[in-house]
Amino acid sequence: MGGNPASRESMPYCAYHRKKGHLTESCRHYKAFLEELVRDGHLHQFVDGAKPQQQREHIPKPKAPIGTIDVIHSHARANDLRAETRAAVHLREVFQVSESVTPVPKRLRKEMTEEIIFTDRDLEGVQLPHSDALVVTMQIGDFEVKRILIDPGSSAEIMYDSLFKGLGLEHKDLDRKVDPLYGFSGESVMPVGRVIVKVQAGTIYSPTEFWVLNSYSPYNAILGRPWLHKMKAVPSTLHQRLRFPTPEGIMEVRGDQSQGREENEGLAPQKKCAEELTKHYIPDSDQEKYFLLCASLSHELRDGLTALLMEYTDVFAWNPYEAPGVDPAFACHSLNVDPLIRPVVQKGRRISRLHQEAVCEEVDRLVQARAIREILYSTWLSNTVVVKKKNGKWRVCIDFTDLNKACPKDPFPLPKIDQLVDATSGHQRMSFLDAFQGYHQIAMNPVDEEKTAFITPRGIFCYKVMPFGLKNAGATYQRMITKMFSSQMGKKIEVYIDDMVVKSVYAEDHLRDLKVVFNTLRGHHLKLNASKCAFGVGSAKFLGFVVTQRGIEANPDQISAILKLRPPKTVREVQKLTGMAAALNRFISRSAEKCRPFFDLIKKGKNFHWGDQSDQAFERLKEYLAAAPLLSTPVTEESLYIYLTVSEHAVSAAIVREDYNIQKPVYYTSKTLDGAESRYLPLEKLAFALVCSTKKLPHYFQAHTMVVLTEQPLKAVLRSADFSGRISKWGAQLGAYDINYRPRTSIKGQVLADFIAEFTPAEVGPIWVNHVSSLRQLEGWELYIDGASNSRGSGLGVVLTAPQDPLLVYCDSQLVVNQISGNYAAKDEKMKIYLVEAKRLLEKFKHVQVEHIGRDLNGHADALASLASAVAPELRRIISVGVQSLPSVGGDIINEVCSVDQSISWMSPILAYLKDDTLPADRKEADRIRRVAPWYWVSKEGHLYRRSYTGPYLRCVHPDTVQNLLWEIHEGKDAAQYVKKCDKCQRFAPSIHQPTASLNPIASPWPFSQWGLDIVGPLPRAPGNRQWLIVATDYFTKWVEAEPLVHITDADSKRFVWKNIITRFGIPQVLMSDNGSQFIRERTGGVLQQDTFGRNQETLRKGQREGWVEELPNILWTYRTTPRCSTGETPFSLTYGVEAVILLEIGLPTIRTKYYDPVTNETSLATDLDLAEEKRDSAFIHLAAYQNGLRRIYEKRINPRELAVGDLVLRKVMGARQDLTQGKLGPNWEGPYKITSVAGTGAFRLEGPNDTPVKRPWNICNLKKYYQ
Repeated sequence: MGGNPASRESMPYCAYHRKKGHLTESCRHYKAFLEELVRDGHLHQFVDGAKPQQQREHIPKPKAPIGTIDVIHSHARANDLRAETRAAVHLREVFQVSESVTPVPKRLRKEMTEEIIFTDRDLEGVQLPHSDALVVTMQIGDFEVKRILIDPGSSAEIMYDSLFKGLGLEHKDLDRKVDPLYGFSGESVMPVGRVIVKVQAGTIYSPTEFWVLNSYSPYNAILGRPWLHKMKAVPSTLHQRLRFPTPEGIMEVRGDQSQGREENEGLAPQKKCAEELTKHYIPDSDQEKYFLLCASLSHELRDGLTALLMEYTDVFAWNPYEAPGVDPAFACHSLNVDPLIRPVVQKGRRISRLHQEAVCEEVDRLVQARAIREILYSTWLSNTVVVKKKNGKWRVCIDFTDLNKACPKDPFPLPKIDQLVDATSGHQRMSFLDAFQGYHQIAMNPVDEEKTAFITPRGIFCYKVMPFGLKNAGATYQRMITKMFSSQMGKKIEVYIDDMVVKSVYAEDHLRDLKVVFNTLRGHHLKLNASKCAFGVGSAKFLGFVVTQRGIEANPDQISAILKLRPPKTVREVQKLTGMAAALNRFISRSAEKCRPFFDLIKKGKNFHWGDQSDQAFERLKEYLAAAPLLSTPVTEESLYIYLTVSEHAVSAAIVREDYNIQKPVYYTSKTLDGAESRYLPLEKLAFALVCSTKKLPHYFQAHTMVVLTEQPLKAVLRSADFSGRISKWGAQLGAYDINYRPRTSIKGQVLADFIAEFTPAEVGPIWVNHVSSLRQLEGWELYIDGASNSRGSGLGVVLTAPQDPLLVYCDSQLVVNQISGNYAAKDEKMKIYLVEAKRLLEKFKHVQVEHIGRDLNGHADALASLASAVAPELRRIISVGVQSLPSVGGDIINEVCSVDQSISWMSPILAYLKDDTLPADRKEADRIRRVAPWYWVSKEGHLYRRSYTGPYLRCVHPDTVQNLLWEIHEGKDAAQYVKKCDKCQRFAPSIHQPTASLNPIASPWPFSQWGLDIVGPLPRAPGNRQWLIVATDYFTKWVEAEPLVHITDADSKRFVWKNIITRFGIPQVLMSDNGSQFIRERTGGVLQQDTFGRNQETLRKGQREGWVEELPNILWTYRTTPRCSTGETPFSLTYGVEAVILLEIGLPTIRTKYYDPVTNETSLATDLDLAEEKRDSAFIHLAAYQNGLRRIYEKRINPRELAVGDLVLRKVMGARQDLTQGKLGPNWEGPYKITSVAGTGAFRLEGPNDTPVKRPWNICNLKKYYQ
């Protein structure tokens, strides 16, 4: 019923519709229903003039139908697919037979004289407008059959296999003598057979011969011309009626318009092969064995292919016993489980009785196939998972999740799908092969078999062959196939794991190619599944695409799935839609832009709302996919063309090729711009689109010359040195490919029209001074002007042609054109005066048009201007050249209009060229200006800037203002001295790390004459509360003495020196230490000398905190018995003259310990003592050479600084003198201090304020000069 349902509450009630809206007496549908009953003779007792009932008694009463055969279809909205969309995806099959197979029908009844007509009254009850097919319901056999298509274009009656089985017919009822049927586009199909069934239309029974097809269709049957002619029936799709004469008058069968509209929704999924296949049975076989051959093959090719298949029947398997598998020495799957990962034994899961039965059936099948075996114990154990297939059966899988985690990924590369599809299309004949349980033909490594164990109700089993679900199973299979067909891949066969296709460019070569592949399979015992192979086809589905000789088509199943979708109601449904669209991205022009409303809906943090914009995008996507383009395949070494398009949110590219002067698409790419990418400039987005294409499709760019068709200066941008950052990076990436750039010409392929039109830049029109829209069509005066100036004068060139109104002015100075039009303001006072005068003169013309043209188009005026500026005015000229001695605008200030700066700088010619395209008369100078000009830019204010590599533009300043500018920035010529004297700058200056004086290494004349003292700590507290370590090192022998202490005081230092040095090695000549207070007290004794080494503090690891005191003797022993780099000897040997006996010599005896003799040992010791002095002299020489090497390396980094007595210096802030409240923000230097004397090489004594002396001397590396 029409009208708004919400407003029906107060309306009249219709008893026929059982709804409110109108009265029953005025219901048109009820009236049409009553008239139909009257015509059928059901209401004769209520109608006057009706024929008596007894006159119709001889008419047999139709037999009641036994049941109803319907078509299951989805109830999507009927108006979704209309007009062009439905016409593009309408898959009904209309067949014609070359020779008539139905005899001329005999006359069944006497000739009728009644006319069959259709009037507008017959349109009642029909929804208009429409373009629906005439689909009716009739009785065929003993069943009422719906969805029967009345097709006057078909020359045969078609019955599909589903109806054939629904009628209870058997194959023995078929007549097998059939010929191929041909469709309107030339494709052929081989019927299963013919059968004669009675068709009842009204009261007429007509035996009709149907051709039975084993294919998919939205209809149960098709009634064509033979049946219509036999019935003398006249169909009308507009009126949705079928009328035919009977002895009782004209009878009518009405069409079901809703079924006609749902024709697209009843489509069944397509088979793997795009062409129709026929079965060729193997004779004398004990079971049903057959091959699938293309139905449209020629007789010669069919016979040859059949003979070849019969010769190689041993390559095929029809049961697991016929597939023994590939030789394990050739291919074997190993798990390579990480031994560090602990095995996982999954707990058994509870499964239903139905699933248990499915698992047991699968176990029985695998045991019979000898694919699994039973085991008792297993370190790895997995569960079974049961899922339902589309056909209603159960699939049993193994959950190898834990096992896969323990296996590293096999890096063997899988082929790229896009490249395989490109390599497969364009061949006349192809054969698609499928291995018989291919994974199970590869054996498992016996070592890894038990790791594949799984739980079943029958026990625990493991695989003997490679199962599905393992992490690297696909890589193992691909490795085997690649190794097997290494010499044929890419030439005769293409393989992606278990999908194999044998291809032939020419049909006559296909048998030879198949024979080569069959020989390879026979040699490696790899068996094929004949029921899943298709031989000799011209087109088929491969890796989700339909490959044909003409090119690559989109998968119709994927398109049909999107066309059947209803508008999404949840985020998950939108994700499903975007995933389905992503699978067809190669065919969708500007896919990112088309799907952008969907992407916005699935963003995180955004509420789901399917609005009008999303609905419109959804419908546009359906319309586009309904007529998805056919993609072409590139030819080797041919040039490919790229079109680029950009928008606010996405960039896209289309790769095309030319075929007979027609551009055909090869690939569409698109990318959504995220974050900063959306803020790129338009030209940057265009370059980014090209870069994205190279990343997505590198195989095209590497194998072909790519020609970018664009009107934008993309080549100049990518190859210019004027840009840095991402532009230069992109330019370097694109430079690796052979890419040319050309302006875009005409579009030679209609499929690209939408892609190109949406980014074609708008042309910049001329600038009009007066608002006259039709001036371009008028012929008028043409005025070309130009100016020139050089050292000899200035000149103006004027060319005036076509003495008719209006005036068209052409000028090659963009500044002048825009100032006259008002787009630019004349800021210079002198230019303002000339601008006013020019506008005053232009007002004298009725219509004026001013356009900017290139310099190459203004040659005449340019030549005249150059001539006027270069030739002396007193010479005779052929071309009239006027001399303007005074400015044309007059006035006192005018005298300065043509004046130039008193001092011409290097900037002047560059400014003149960039502003007015004026070049010097000197050719060399002009060439130089052209070369350097791209590095400069003039702002609107007339300032000159130089581009830099680092990014910012550099302002160019006239030489007359440089001195003032430097003085203003740096506070005059004494700025450097001012910075040096800045107190804050000096105190917060960074620390100096470079050495300032030569290295002064310490050389000891004899052992134990010079010792160095130092303190290490505080260390973690050890037993006895000891946390300090005092260390003494002899500078000659490198002997070390150390002692742990509780406190580090001067008394402790004195006791250590006495106990460990004086009493053992005698009184030293020099004791050297740092500035520690423990070493500078008078009671410590000894001669203390300033050293350059600072205090050494270390923090040991937490594991070493306990027992470092007990470990100290071991460390000292190790140090004393290890040769030192500086001397080449151990400290022990330089001290005692002999080498110590170490612990290793006790466990692993040496010569002197194994063959020890007291007498011999005494003699050897005496000899060693005699040579001790010689050994020490050698060590001294070695030490001197070592120190010289250190000095050379050290002095390479010296930055000498001179300090003298009386200089003021700053001292580095270190240790306790740092202000902890300031942290890193505190000053690095303190003072100033005054140098009072030199304490040694590179050391000075200081005094502070009020002449207070500093206690200890300081090294120059901790001092810097202070300026005031």
